[in-house]
Amino acid sequence: MKRRIFVASPLRADGAHGLYAHLDYMRDCVARVLDDGNAPFAPHGFYTYWLNDDVPADREAGIRAGSAWLLAAHEVHVFTDMGVSEGMKAEIALAESEGIPVVMRTL
Repeated sequence: MKRRIFVASPLRADGAHGLYAHLDYMRDCVARVLDDGNAPFAPHGFYTYWLNDDVPADREAGIRAGSAWLLAAHEVHVFTDMGVSEGMKAEIALAESEGIPVVMRTL
């Protein structure tokens, strides 16, 4: 059975790298997890198609939905080449509090 892997990577419109660099990086992270033979999910790349991160209610809805997926994961893979955001730190804390293994990775 493929393992469900929650993919954590930064996704910001501002900062040193910019939105498109973060989107490209997220796609590379997901591809790596797929190449490993697992079933990845990167909620930050999915929910942002419908939710506006600049709208507090939308951001909270996305966080809640992503957290539900995280709780169903076998592992959380945190990709750190572009840093670790506050959102990623919260995902790590949630995984650790629920006993879900956290794997720190780079590409």
